[in-house]
Amino acid sequence: MFRLRCWKFCALVWAAAALFSVGLGVMGSRAQPLRPTQLSPWGFITLLRTLENADALSVTMDTALAGCDPGNEYQTIPDDEKRKLQHAVLLGAFLNHKRVRITTRLCAGTILAVDVRDD
Repeated sequence: MFRLRCWKFCALVWAAAALFSVGLGVMGSRAQPLRPTQLSPWGFITLLRTLENADALSVTMDTALAGCDPGNEYQTIPDDEKRKLQHAVLLGAFLNHKRVRITTRLCAGTILAVDVRDD
C-alpha cells in the first residue's frame, strides 16, 4: 500500500514540476519561434557601431559565418534583457583586441551570445 501511494505521489510531483517549468518558460520570457542558429569562427571585431534609433550594437568581424558574406553585420536585440552585458563584452573585446565568437540567428542576424578568449 505504501509503495502505491509513494509511486502516485512521485508521479504527481514530477508532473507538477514539468508543468511548472513549461509554464515559466512561456510566461517568464517572450516566446519566440525557434530559428536556426550559427556559431561564427573565432575572429576579431573590425567595426563596432551603435544604431541610430535603438539601444543596440552592430558588429562586423574579420571572419564570416559559413555561407554568409564576409562583410555581414550582426546586431544585438534592442529589447533583450541581456543586451547591456553583450554590449560590455563586445566593447571590452574590441578595446583589448581579443578574439570573439558570436552565436547568431541566420546570416546578418541578431546576436544571441558572445564568447571571448585570450590568445
